[in-house]
Amino acid sequence: MKKIFFIIIINILVFLGLFFTLDFAIYKYYAAIYYNDHPKSSPIQRFKYMPNHPSYYNNIANFFNGGNNIYEGRAPVGLEYKSSPIVIFGCSYAYGQYLEPNQTFDYKLSHLTKRPVYNRALPGNGLPLMYYQSQDKSLYTQIKPPEHIIYVMIKHHYYRSMLYYFDIVDIFDLLHYHLKNNNLEFDDYDNKFFNFFKSLYISKVLNHIYTDRFINNIKNKDKVLDLTEKYFVESRKEFETNWNKKINFTVILYDDYNIYYKNDLKKRLKNKGFNVIDTDELTNENLRCEKYVMTENHHPNEKAWDLITTKIVEKLNL
Repeated sequence: MKKIFFIIIINILVFLGLFFTLDFAIYKYYAAIYYNDHPKSSPIQRFKYMPNHPSYYNNIANFFNGGNNIYEGRAPVGLEYKSSPIVIFGCSYAYGQYLEPNQTFDYKLSHLTKRPVYNRALPGNGLPLMYYQSQDKSLYTQIKPPEHIIYVMIKHHYYRSMLYYFDIVDIFDLLHYHLKNNNLEFDDYDNKFFNFFKSLYISKVLNHIYTDRFINNIKNKDKVLDLTEKYFVESRKEFETNWNKKINFTVILYDDYNIYYKNDLKKRLKNKGFNVIDTDELTNENLRCEKYVMTENHHPNEKAWDLITTKIVEKLNL
């Protein structure tokens, strides 16, 4: 009996040893890819599992302080103006990652419209972060009822609604909701086992592979658009309920990398009462050319926002 028990223990240990060796090999493989693609970016995250949820989301009320141009939330601009504010949501594009504060979309929008602008976008995020903030009471104590909300959407936002981690080598997870009975339900981030399982590198790889295949399969188009539409509709509902007013909500499709199912998405959002601005229709300029992107990280540069912001203000008559 002891011999059998000993053999079982040895087999379990061998299996675990092989499993975690494989997991480390996966990390090394994707770390090398990340470094080749981002040689001048922030250092690669070290090999680490995360049973806890290490995130600024728990301190979202204090995060928008303008601490830097890479990660910390932007401070509001144009507070000297007395008109109703504008609130921006989105990812690193809307945030203006790597740009100085006076080069960003929010800064230019504020001074063109003479309005306060609150940039609540954060790098690597998307629709789940907007919905999360719409349910956070601090948003409504920090910002007066706005005249407009603008969401800047790119192709990868479809993925970020389904991924647990932005990149395979990341140790900081994304906000994630799942649909249950057609309602958006927040994942259980207090479940340490679930957090640890998600942080396995093999889990990240499988999640990325599944998400990519799901979104690229035309048979899943309606499911992808259903989830996207759900985030927009439910977020607007929270905003209007808490600010107690109808909101002019505009979705900017920053289409520098061909947003999937774009025409169907535009139709759905317009039918739900959203303003939709497609950069392909806003300008004939190629937003992917060197003139409008930062060569080190392929994000929009100041010239891109000079061009786009002026046209957005004209289009919305701000």
